[in-house]
Order: sequence, then C-alpha cells, then structure tokens
Amino acid sequence: MNPLDRRDFLGLTLAAGAAAALPAWARPHRADNNTFFEVVPVGDKGNAFAILGEGGNSLLINDGDSSLLVDCKNGPFGQVLLDDIRKLGAGDDLTVLNTHHHGDHTAGNIAFRESSNIIAHANTLPRIDANMEWYQRMGEQAVRQLDELPADKRAMAETAVMSYAERLSSLEADMFRPTSPVIEPREFIACGSIEIELYRMGNGHTDNDLIVYCRELNLVHTGDLVFNRVHPFMDADGGCDPRNWRNVLRNVRQFGDDDTTVIPGHGSVGTKSVIDGQIKYIEDIFEAVADSISKGMTREQVTETTYGFQQGVSVDWIRPIANGFIYDLLQE
Repeated sequence: MNPLDRRDFLGLTLAAGAAAALPAWARPHRADNNTFFEVVPVGDKGNAFAILGEGGNSLLINDGDSSLLVDCKNGPFGQVLLDDIRKLGAGDDLTVLNTHHHGDHTAGNIAFRESSNIIAHANTLPRIDANMEWYQRMGEQAVRQLDELPADKRAMAETAVMSYAERLSSLEADMFRPTSPVIEPREFIACGSIEIELYRMGNGHTDNDLIVYCRELNLVHTGDLVFNRVHPFMDADGGCDPRNWRNVLRNVRQFGDDDTTVIPGHGSVGTKSVIDGQIKYIEDIFEAVADSISKGMTREQVTETTYGFQQGVSVDWIRPIANGFIYDLLQE
C-alpha cells in the first residue's frame, strides 16, 4: 500500500465547503467576531462553534469559565486558533482533545500544551514521533501561503506563522504530544456543567480515533471518520480499517436524533446524512474495486479510475490512494 504523502495531505482543508447546503444560521461567518477562521455556530445555546479551515474541523464548547476545544489544526495556525477561540468566549479553564494523530489535527497542540490538558487516545502517543517531518513541512508551506492570504487574514496570522517557522529546527515531539491518554472504549469528561462522552470503537480511519458526543447540545464531532464530500484518506501506516470503519459509523449514527448536528473531520457541518454519505462511499468503493478486480484490472488501472460515485467529490489526489488501499485489501 502507498504510504501517506505528508506534503499532499497538508493541502486538505475545506475543499468541500460548498458541497452541503446549510441553513442561514449555520453558514460560515467571520464578521461578528473578526476571526481568522470560518465559524459555524452549532447547538441552540450560543455556546458552541465549529471552526473551519487550515486543517481538520475544530469544535469549541464554552460553559462559564470552562471550555473544550476539539482538534487544533495545522501547527503554524495553532496560535491563530487560540486567538480566535478567545474571541469566541473560550474560558481560562481550557481542555483540548485530539480525535486522532494526524498532523492537521494535532500540530496546533504546540500552542496549547503549556496551558491546557490535551486528551487523546493512548495509541496517538507513539504516532506523534512519526509526525515530526510533517510538522516541519507545515511551517515551510504556511510561510509560502501567507502571500496568498487576503490582507486582513494575513495580519491575523503572520506573527504566528513566522514564529512557528523560526522554530522548525528546534521542534520536538513533546511539544505536540497529548498529556492525558485515554484507553477505555467510553470515557466521560466535563466542560463546566456540560458532560462530554468520548467513544473509541476500534480501528476506522486510524487506530486511535475518538468520537466526541455531547447529548446536551445534541452534537457529535466524528474526526476523520467522516469526510463530507471529500475523498476519505485511508492511511496504510495509521491502522486504517475500512471494514470496521463502516461499523463504527453505523454505531455513531445511533447517537442523538434526526436533528443531531454532525461536525465531520473535513467538509461542511451537517446532519446524520453526512454519516450516511460516508458509509455509502465506503460500501461503493468496496463494490467498485471488487468488480474491477473481477474484470482483471491491475492496481494501476484501479488507482487511475474515477468511479461514478467519486465524481464531484473534492480533493482528488486522495482518490487513487483510497482505490489502491481497497485493491490491496481485497487482494490479501
């Protein structure tokens, strides 16, 4: 199987942002709080926000002086994220949670580690060391990216990006490593008076996926178990198991009700329909690749194919990786 091309994966942010229609209240906005990132209010209490762009989707929940932040984006933008969540009312008692080890969800930990407890599954810890080259390349890319930003966004990000870039030669794994590993299949943490449930349901996108569920706000953050209208990345070196991935999502779908808000790892915020879409993509890719194998197609031919269900899906460089992963799995 082909390993993850870290340089390519840095480019995966919100390419499918316009793919799913949202009600007016849930459309990304920045003006009210002058934030760098696009912000989607979620829940119905005005205290929770999905934060989109520059890495995986983040989630902020506030309750008084306590806050929970799920996922920290690309490293050079970690401090920018911290600045933004303060504008959104984050309290001094801030807990951070990583849904899995990939760098676009954990590299921003560097801005939070000295002041916040960072929770992740125990399997995340040894994988942080393997991310170091990825974390360094983020800095190089972010410096180039500054020239492409609008003036107002550049003003918000430049100091943080350049500070990260200046530290590239001295970056160490401990600067990114979560501080509180969890191992149980179900854990409870508190954000002020709000109870948060954490679930680990076996290998799916990786071998360290955590699902974050808040009953009180009727929302779930799936991490990269859901790519909404984005090709799902299947990491051969990260413990990916597409067969169980489907089973995990079927279980996650039982959370909440028809009005539950789903924050995917990448792509637009939605409802349970985005979970259904990810399940169907995985089922379709198994069926399509199996049919190609039965017709004698080679691995190269399969990776070059865009199947019908893949047309119009964003971040196309992931498609051949996914097709090749399933081909290898079915040939075992």
